[in-house]
Amino acid sequence: MARCATWNTRLAGRRLTQFLEHRLAPTGLTTAQFGLLGLVAAASDESLGAMAERAGLDQSSLSRGLDALAKAGWVEMAAMDGDRRRRAAWLTAAGTHRLTAALPAWEAAQAEIDAILDAGLVQRLAEAVQRLEP
Repeated sequence: MARCATWNTRLAGRRLTQFLEHRLAPTGLTTAQFGLLGLVAAASDESLGAMAERAGLDQSSLSRGLDALAKAGWVEMAAMDGDRRRRAAWLTAAGTHRLTAALPAWEAAQAEIDAILDAGLVQRLAEAVQRLEP
């Protein structure tokens, strides 16, 4: 198993998720919620389809996550240009506040991760896996 890329990246992902979940717990956000709020905040007039592609998610998974954020009052969604098949999402004032309030905890966690992992390892891995095709 030591050479299995899939096993080791999944293990690393679980451990990183647990680490970040623990650091974000005081903010009331999960890593998934924080990530989706950040994804929406970084979107500029993108459809959910384009946002899903950028995040490496299928559109239905993204929609389910965003629906939960909408129920919490942190995201709003609407049809784009009157086309009900194309939707866009944006943060509400409450969503912006939640994300902004959680950023210091996320930054501190990232600094801890950077101190443990080889500098740039996560970025190099993210760039490298872009070359893998299903």
